[in-house]
Amino acid sequence: MNALKAGGNAVDAAIATAITLGVVDGHNSGLGGGCFILIRAADGTVTAIDGREKAPALATSDMFLKKGKVDDESSKTGALASGVPGALAAYDISLKKPGKPKLADLLLPAAVIAELGTDWFYRGEYAGKVADWMKKSGGVKRKEDLTTYQAVTREPLRTTYRGHELLGFPPPSSGGVHVAQILNMLEGFGFASLKTADRTHIMAEAMKLAFADRANWLGDPDFAPVPRGLIDKAYAEQLASRIDLQKVTVVPKTCGAI
Repeated sequence: MNALKAGGNAVDAAIATAITLGVVDGHNSGLGGGCFILIRAADGTVTAIDGREKAPALATSDMFLKKGKVDDESSKTGALASGVPGALAAYDISLKKPGKPKLADLLLPAAVIAELGTDWFYRGEYAGKVADWMKKSGGVKRKEDLTTYQAVTREPLRTTYRGHELLGFPPPSSGGVHVAQILNMLEGFGFASLKTADRTHIMAEAMKLAFADRANWLGDPDFAPVPRGLIDKAYAEQLASRIDLQKVTVVPKTCGAI
């Protein structure tokens, strides 16, 4: 909208949007990638601008091969995975043809957004707009909720599985506790000697037992007393003893003794 208000056309607006997405949606868009731009001008002429990434001059047809086999990872991540970016060059060409503003004019607003930082989000314009919308829409979130918010550094959850250390996220996330609890139960079963059906049954039962505890015990430790014993190996043995290979176990709301 700002590009149009400044006298630009649809091309200018599209490029301004693409550049801004590089700031606010960087994992999907950005100047490090490429693009294709198809433009139909008011006089009917059509321009197709190829800004797709190109392979570096030193690239070879076999650089993703290791010992004669394709290395899928090297083509996706790492130094060999990156092509020569073409998006910025394509943006520049598109503006020189039907566009009115210069590329620098469209880059500046995105740069300003990038420099606003967290203050704009938690304490500035955005926080105010959220609060206004919430009041009008019947919500309970207010600007003070944003301005007083603080991220918390917590102690990582550490457990083991068959001699390997596992790092998980502690409550209020349920994932770390949940995965640790399930694996603690599975650890006592000799999976290698079991049939596929038995392995699947045991995993389903372990998950069911853990989910029951999750629903009953897990929450925000700042407000709820989450038992540390949920990831205790001895407790897992108690739960695992309830797993019967011959039948499905009925699990109450909470299955543990904690």
